[in-house]
Order: sequence, then structure tokens, then C-alpha cells
Amino acid sequence: MKFADKLLEYKNDRINLVNILSEAYESLETDLKNPFKENGELFDDICPFTVFSAFNRQIKMNNRITILKNIKEIFEDVLTEYKR
Repeated sequence: MKFADKLLEYKNDRINLVNILSEAYESLETDLKNPFKENGELFDDICPFTVFSAFNRQIKMNNRITILKNIKEIFEDVLTEYKR
């Protein structure tokens, strides 16, 4: 709930949200591609709840956890734990 509430703060600041997510992917120590890029360019608009697609897709659990840890750091500990 806290994470969803935090994402709602970006409903009118979507470009900043895309930049924040890009930062989370750039700091990954994996070869996962940023899903918010197309042809090497960042999206210029996403629905805040599209963020959930970054870790709720068919990827390995360890990659999912890594993405969430990076997002957690950026969103200042809004996410406290991720349950399978």
C-alpha cells in the first residue's frame, strides 16, 4: 500500500518517474534490460502503476529481488519487504 501511495505522487510527474526507474536499472549488476526504454530511448510517459511490471513479469526471482532492492533504495525505504 505504501508503495502504491508513493507512486501516486508521480501521476503528474511521469517523466521524473521514468528517470527514477532508469536510475534503478542503471545500478543493476545484472544484464536485465530497462523495460522503460524503446530503441535506446527512455519512455516519456508511463502510468505510475506500470512500475509493477518491472518486477511482476517472467524473470528469475533473484533478478526480481535485485530490481526491488534498487527501487526500494530510490524510494527511500517505502518498500519494506517483498513476499512471493
